[in-house]
Amino acid sequence: MQAMNLDIDAARSMDLVNARNLVNAAIQGNDIADDHLPQALDFMQRSAERMEQKRTELREMAAKYDVPASKPNKSTAGAPAYVRGTGDSTSTITSRFSIARAVNNVMDGKQQDGAEAEMIAEGRSQFAGASGQIVVPDWAARELRNIYGTDASLTNVDAAVTGLQTLAPGGLKVALHGQPLAQQLGAQVIDGMGGQSIVLPWLGRTDAVALEESEASSSSADFQSVTLTPTRYTRQVTVSALSLRTTPGQMDAVIMRDFQNAIVTAQDKQAFAAIQSSAAWTSATAANTNDLAATDMEDIHNLVSDFMDTTGRNEYPNLIVSRLGAKALNTGLSGSDTTLAERYTAQTGARIIPAVNLIDGNITSANAVGGTGTIAGAGVVMAGNFNHVVICRYGGIDLLVDQFGTNASRHNISLHCNAYSAAGVLNNAFNQLAVSAAAISAS
Repeated sequence: MQAMNLDIDAARSMDLVNARNLVNAAIQGNDIADDHLPQALDFMQRSAERMEQKRTELREMAAKYDVPASKPNKSTAGAPAYVRGTGDSTSTITSRFSIARAVNNVMDGKQQDGAEAEMIAEGRSQFAGASGQIVVPDWAARELRNIYGTDASLTNVDAAVTGLQTLAPGGLKVALHGQPLAQQLGAQVIDGMGGQSIVLPWLGRTDAVALEESEASSSSADFQSVTLTPTRYTRQVTVSALSLRTTPGQMDAVIMRDFQNAIVTAQDKQAFAAIQSSAAWTSATAANTNDLAATDMEDIHNLVSDFMDTTGRNEYPNLIVSRLGAKALNTGLSGSDTTLAERYTAQTGARIIPAVNLIDGNITSANAVGGTGTIAGAGVVMAGNFNHVVICRYGGIDLLVDQFGTNASRHNISLHCNAYSAAGVLNNAFNQLAVSAAAISAS
């Protein structure tokens, strides 16, 4: 009886086979009561029809997808290029997707099909406001795969390569970009689609106060709101149509990796700019008010003290240093074979982390040491809580193909990658200190 109650339409093939064997054995062994025999015969008939239906579906699927290339069948003409078998996954779609093929389709006015159509559909689903002809979702941009493009004058590509494709050892290289750091240190990344400006409500750090029963409260929690408005970042490259057609696999890697790295680096720089604009200054305590020379640990521990007061965290922070800041902290101390960086790490166990996007430059003397004027060429040492940094992304890789632009022709194609993002600090979470390896004066 239990076998006959099986849901025939929803059952797997193996469960149907097992149930049919049990019911058939009961019928042959005369083990089914007369009043249940019609139900058993009906089950056997309906299950046989369902099994035949499943076999037909499998035959049709095999004919559609598994026909050898040497024997094309009309039934395969509409099959998506990215389907390898009866299943699908992000990795198989990504492995079949080609940015070069998608660009060629745009140039030739063709409708996207196969893996390119699927990938662009996924991209538009994730980033509904994207305006490019080719939109790549986040999960694919991290997985994409490895030509020559044009020379500096965008001409004489054939003469430049003399008909040969020559690759340097290790393959072609993308441009150099700064290493993104803010997100690694704890910055939050959020999706900003759905609104031009994003308001982030966040309770600032407050202290509770001791009061008599009848006293009025003087401590209140306030929502500190940060409004994020997107900035457009773009990266452009000009390549030849010949390269897209002859070496699309390598072109995919060069274009996609370069675009992704350039945009993420720009967003990291944007995050550090927001941090520096909001960070409070710790004044240096050198004897000369114009002197930022790093000579002892006093200034560093003043910075640590300010960090603990600002964030309420009971720990020694990692110090984020600019390029000149790293030089200052690693200059040998007078009369010693150690540096401030070595002493700080030895005393606290914290790290000194260099950040290419933490900008050195002209420091207002009033911020650094008091007085007036500008101190040129000072480095920066920073301590803070990166969990209070937000990077808001308004979409992913949004690629525009321009074969008619200023730097393009029918056979030199300009690709423009656009991305929109904003960054902000939710509340007071950072302190910074100006330093230098030698005495410098305000001007």
